[in-house]
Formats: sequence, structure tokens, C-alpha cells
Amino acid sequence: MSVFHGLDVPLMILLLLIWISNGWISGRLIFISEFNQIRKYTAALSILSIILLLLIVFIILEAILGLGYLFENDKMPLIYTLLLLPLLGVIFFSVPKIKSIFHEMNNAPNDEISKNIRQFITSLPFVLPFQLGIYVTIMNLCFFLFPFGFLSFIDYATPYILLLFIFLVLWFRYRHRQRVILEQNHMKNSLWNRLWRTSISLVLAVVSLVVYLTMAVTATMSNGVSEESSKKNVKVHRGYVKIEGANLYYEVRGEGPPLLMIPGGGGDAGFYTYVANILADRYQVITYDRRGNSRSKWSGPHNFELSQQTRDAVAVLRATHHNSAYVFGNSGGAIFALEMAEKYPNMIKAVVVHEPPIVKVLPDQKKWLTLFSDIDESSNRLGAEFANTQFAFALGIPASAFTHIPEDFQGRNGKNIEILINNEMQPSIHYMPNIEKIKRNKVKVIMAAGELSLAKERFYARTAPILAQQLQAKLVIFPGHHLSYFDMPKKWAEALDKAIKGGSEVTLKLATICHICFFDDFIQYINSTYAQLIYLILENPKTTMGFLGFF
Repeated sequence: MSVFHGLDVPLMILLLLIWISNGWISGRLIFISEFNQIRKYTAALSILSIILLLLIVFIILEAILGLGYLFENDKMPLIYTLLLLPLLGVIFFSVPKIKSIFHEMNNAPNDEISKNIRQFITSLPFVLPFQLGIYVTIMNLCFFLFPFGFLSFIDYATPYILLLFIFLVLWFRYRHRQRVILEQNHMKNSLWNRLWRTSISLVLAVVSLVVYLTMAVTATMSNGVSEESSKKNVKVHRGYVKIEGANLYYEVRGEGPPLLMIPGGGGDAGFYTYVANILADRYQVITYDRRGNSRSKWSGPHNFELSQQTRDAVAVLRATHHNSAYVFGNSGGAIFALEMAEKYPNMIKAVVVHEPPIVKVLPDQKKWLTLFSDIDESSNRLGAEFANTQFAFALGIPASAFTHIPEDFQGRNGKNIEILINNEMQPSIHYMPNIEKIKRNKVKVIMAAGELSLAKERFYARTAPILAQQLQAKLVIFPGHHLSYFDMPKKWAEALDKAIKGGSEVTLKLATICHICFFDDFIQYINSTYAQLIYLILENPKTTMGFLGFF
């Protein structure tokens, strides 16, 4: 089944291209004066309509079977609606007109284009579903790809409001065109006329896209808090420590029990700037750039090893004159923190492991291993920047996080993409912790995941409850998503402090259920029911065909 993993984005893009082709053909038919050409274009429209149906069925199956990388349960009601709405319009309005066109052409004397044929190809029921399908699919693709937080009523309503506006514009446009053609029995197809029509279509598509994305971004941004609220005048001690061909940069803030914070992909200490400033009155917070990232130089060949990452963390800790500390790791940093719990248990007072992307513990691990294999292949073919974009879509981080980053962070972190994609990603994603050894070491492990990440069923968050059960560790729910130390640092810092101090375990269901849309459970039930049916069909093809043959 791995060949079917991750087809969600290509299929959605292909669907848009088919809709554009259908829209172009249906709009061009009125300018064709040759009988045989009309027959060919109408036949092409029929074939493309069948392809549309098959594509939409395939996309729905991809979602139901959980094979796509970006499908989210709370988005599916709207995605299904936007997939089926224009298709039903084609089936119930356009297809009957296509049949009528073929019927008239088969009975036309001397291959003449009759008035009835001209009326059919200019009628609104024939043209509008194909034209509207383009804009509906653009909207659907944006909704599908855009990383939302918890969805609100306005998030669901916005596409429908915009599509109603587009429908009215298209109705008036093609109604006017139909009137002109029927009055004059033809329409000019000059170069200027074609450019004008194309410009109108492009402007309408771009305007609808910009308006929708602006509204989506604005709604998402409103969930974030101003970064100014998290800034403090905290004294920062900076230093370097040399180890195994690397010169590691680190920062120390505050006084109190040491708290070592290990960054994930990107490896920059700036990930934790806001939280470190907030916690500096309770801990001595130690952050650092991992080797090869930002200000930490790495000479010699970049042979990435997980064990080396833990030795680096230990070196930073010792350079700040500590033999043990509370340890926190997020994402890839959570993997290194677990490795540290296995290899250096005496140096850890307690370790908070936040959303580790240890996909091998997931029941659908093949899908996610395929994703990272695809990312690696994309890097080899198209470069690390393209692969990182693919990776970013899979993470699904809300846009609010990226508008609340420290001023000096982005310039440094942008240069770390290549080492993340080409050196760190594959070894990290194939990591499996030694569960029994960590348990024997009696390290206090606290698994953690963001409330939004769990509600969205992000692959890196789903690992936390599984590992908590395997390690017999506490599971703590943090506010927000994978990078919420950027856009909600105060709440996030309080959650980390509470986790370290032994705050009560949070029940997963209670932490997430209040934010999940009211029909999400129903959608999950429908998806699981259809999934069981599809698997039954695939596993028992002979029985299924015999059952169908009975009818």
C-alpha cells in the first residue's frame, strides 16, 4: 500500500488541472463553428468528466483509508463538500446537456450546427458547473493545504461565502454572454476578445484566492499573542565549548536549578528565547545551537550520530558547571533527550520529552516512513529548500507561530535547512528508544504533547501517549502546537514549569475534546466504517464480486 501513500496533494492538484481543462473546453465551445470540432470537444468534455469522477472517488478513498499526509478530521466535512458540490452540478446539469448535444448532432442534417446545439452549449446549466468547479477546487486546495489552528465557524463559512459571490459573478457573466450569442447567433473570437476573457477569469481566480488566504491568515494570526509580552531584560551569558570537531555556542540565563533545553530541527538556541526569558527567574536556563547549526561550527565530515548529539548536550551542561539538570527536548531535540536518558541517566534530574517524531512506534509507521523517504528523494532531486517546504506542510504549524519569532532568529535558522534535511532527518526518523534500558535507568520521564497537535492527530504528537504507556511515564498536555513557545510563550512556559515540578497528569480526552468540532467524532466513525468496508473488499475480491454479481 506504500505506493498509495501521500497521493493527496498530487491528486488535488491534478483535480484542479482537470477542472481548468473542462472549464476551458466548455467556454471555448461557443466560438467553434465547425461541426466535427464541436463533436471532438464535447467528447473530450465527456471523457474528462469521467476522469473527474474517478479522481474524486480516489481522493475520498485516500482520505478514508488514512493514506494521505495532510488530511485532518476536522477539515474533512468541508473538503468532502467542496469535492462533491461541483461534481454533482456536472452530473445533474452538464451531463444531460452533453447527451442532448450528442443527440442533436447525430440527428443533424448535413452536419449543420442547429440552433438547439448552440443553445445547449451556451446554456448556464451546461457551462456554470464546469466554471464553478475551478474556483471551488482552488478554494478546497487552499483550505486543504493551509495550516489552521482550532477551526471556528468563520473558518468553515468563509469558503461558502466567497463561493456564493463567485457563483453570482459567473452567473451574470455567462448569462450576459448567452444573451449576446443568442441575439447575434455568434460571438467574436478575436485576439483582443480572448485576452479580455482570459484576464477576467485570471483576475477572478486571483482575487478570490487572495481574499480567502487573507481571511484565513488573519483568523489564524488572531490566535497568537504579541511577542512583546514575552520580552524581558534578562542578562544572558554566552560562551563556547569545543567537542569532537565542533565549537558549540550556548547561552545561560537566570539562577536556580539548571534546565537544559535541546532544540529540534534547525538546532538554534533562539527557538527557546522567549521561554528562557520567562523561566529565568525560576531556573538557570541553558540553551545552545546544536553542531553545524547557526553559531555552532562543525569542522570535518558531517557524519550525523544520535550518540554524538547526546555527548554535545553533556558537554554544554558541563561547560556551564553542572553535573546534572532538568532536560527538555522538543521534536528532534526530544529524540536526543531520550537518548540522553538512555546513555547518561545520572546527568538527568527529570526529562520532558515534547512531541518526538519517533514514527516507528505508530501503527501507521509505513506511511510516515514513506513521507520522510519522499522528502529525502525530493532533496536529492530538487534541493533541500523544496524538501523543507514539503516537510513544513506535513508539520502543519499554524501561521501564527511564524509571526512571533525573535528578530535575530530567522536569519540564522534559514541557513540550517540543509543540515536538517540532508544530515539529521533520516537518522532521527529511524530512531527507536531502548525502552527497557530507560526504565531500568529509573530516569523520571515526562511525555508531553500540544493540545492542538493532539486534536489534529499530528504524527509527532501521537507518539507521546504511546511512549508514555511504554515507558510507564506521565503524559502532560501543553498548550498549542509544535512551536507554541513562539506564539504563546507565557502559557507554554508555565506548562513546562508545572511538568518539571510534578504537575498532575492531564487526561488526553478531556484536554482535547472541548476544542474538536462537534461533528468530528461522527466523521471519524464514518471514516473508520468506510475503511473497514474498503479493506474487506481489497482482501476478499472474489467474495465481493460474487456478492455484486448476485444483483
